[in-house]
Amino acid sequence: MGHRVSARSPWLDTEDSGVGLRPKAIKKVLRCARAILCPLLVLTSPRPVFSQQSASAPARPQGGESYGPGANFLVIPAVAFRPVNNLIQYTVSDGYVLNSSSGIETYQAPVELPAGASVVNVCGFTLDNNVSFPAHVTWEAVEMAEGAAAPKLVELASGINDTPGYHQTCVDLPSPTLIRKVADLDGDGQSHYVWYQVTIYSVTGFGGAVIIWLRTVSPAPATPTFGDVPTNFLYFRAIEALAASGITGGCGNGNFCPNQNVTRGEMAAFLARALGLHWPQ
Repeated sequence: MGHRVSARSPWLDTEDSGVGLRPKAIKKVLRCARAILCPLLVLTSPRPVFSQQSASAPARPQGGESYGPGANFLVIPAVAFRPVNNLIQYTVSDGYVLNSSSGIETYQAPVELPAGASVVNVCGFTLDNNVSFPAHVTWEAVEMAEGAAAPKLVELASGINDTPGYHQTCVDLPSPTLIRKVADLDGDGQSHYVWYQVTIYSVTGFGGAVIIWLRTVSPAPATPTFGDVPTNFLYFRAIEALAASGITGGCGNGNFCPNQNVTRGEMAAFLARALGLHWPQ
């Protein structure tokens, strides 16, 4: 018989022996399940560092995360972009939009991200065979109109690539963009609904764009919500974020009971509120 190599998990005091987990390991699993709700995972996980060099492509991603503080990748295909000039002629080949005209054309696509997302890089997949007109990518926000106020388009960052061929043309983002649904972009003292978009200017064509972003936890308030969670408490920020989002209302009498065990029923309530669980249609 061949030898079976056992794999030790970094978070279980057991080995995979093919006969299931030992009782000590089962207790560990239950503790780890409760740890899903522990704010420590939110506050202490390391954040990736991204270069902010002008028009430089990010390191090739190894895979995005659906949850957690790691990098997420929103890929927008070329067919999701719309031409600003509806009369232009173009074709689609191997996922790339190819211009039929000889002039520079403009394409735009909206970016759908949750409020509080931190955008750290925006890149377009450009194809440029015309040295006279380099590929140009811009990251923009639009503040909607209301009453007498006119809509406003604000360019947040841009990037240019004048090297012929296929490239990732990234914007020169001076600092991460915190996604807001309501904001005052022009500083006139009035906030309105906001949405974001990527604009690509190209003579030859393009293949879409990628948005690299991080999930964030809202800043801690100056005044605590719960009497037993002061501002200097280790998990103050995370607990306040749970309360502000309606995931928890505390344990009663104005307290949160941060050191109290979590029951299966309470875990169900937390997860249902956090994930927005509902009956199917």
